[in-house]
Amino acid sequence: MSAYEFCVSLSIMHPSIDPAVITSRLGVSPKRHRTVGEQRVTTKGVPLPGLNKESFWLATLHSGERLSSESISIEQFLADANGRLTQHREFFRELASSGGYLEYFIGWFGGGNFSATLEPVLMAAIADLGISIGFDVYAGEGFEHT
Repeated sequence: MSAYEFCVSLSIMHPSIDPAVITSRLGVSPKRHRTVGEQRVTTKGVPLPGLNKESFWLATLHSGERLSSESISIEQFLADANGRLTQHREFFRELASSGGYLEYFIGWFGGGNFSATLEPVLMAAIADLGISIGFDVYAGEGFEHT
């Protein structure tokens, strides 16, 4: 299999919570956030018509833009992230039970045939936290592995 690169963020959407509460509870600063009821804006701050219909909070779970499979596999990274986030399980359950949605948002970049296997133990740990997994796969696109 070919090497690949990836990036992982935790995103939280909720019908009413203030993103500052999420930041405070998790102790992590978001890369992006928006508050329900405020004016919609682009990621560059340009106003859009309407108001935000929900709150949104997103934080990258690693330093740097991307990680390489030659340093850590996506499976190991997710297992490590679960370990760091387990202490927030009850907060995540509160969010989900009040209409929230949590997701590991994964950008996955590779130039050839690349893969990962998410074992049942890993998937069960992710499910126990109430986190979904979303992949954006960029095969052969934007991958310049050296």
